Amino acid sequence: MLCDAVQAELAASAKAYAYTYRVVLSTKAVDLGPAGYHQVLVGQFERYAFIEHHNTEFPHAHVIGFRTQRVKKAELQALRGTLIELEQARAQAQQLEHTHVPGNGAVEHAHVQPHRDRGHGIGGPGGE
Repeated sequence: MLCDAVQAELAASAKAYAYTYRVVLSTKAVDLGPAGYHQVLVGQFERYAFIEHHNTEFPHAHVIGFRTQRVKKAELQALRGTLIELEQARAQAQQLEHTHVPGNGAVEHAHVQPHRDRGHGIGGPGGE
């Protein structure tokens, strides 16, 4: 069963790394999706896993990250900065996409996300 495999992988990572972190990445303007969350997390943890949630007003992901070194305050601030920059860039791109449709002028688009959780495997070297 997939859930058992993920739990086993998380347990093995918790034993292999000195530090385990739980982080929530949340946005207000746009849904980053799996690729966006990976983009924010790459380089921050040696291994990580996350699950997206769309069960609140704001899309978010719960992250479990593993490291051999303790996370410094500046690193957490950089992670937050990367999240904000990516969110702003995606929001601007969506706004341009929605307002510049050739031949039609301004058009509104609806994007509906299913209200279910999407789990994503372990990230980091050798784990995606």
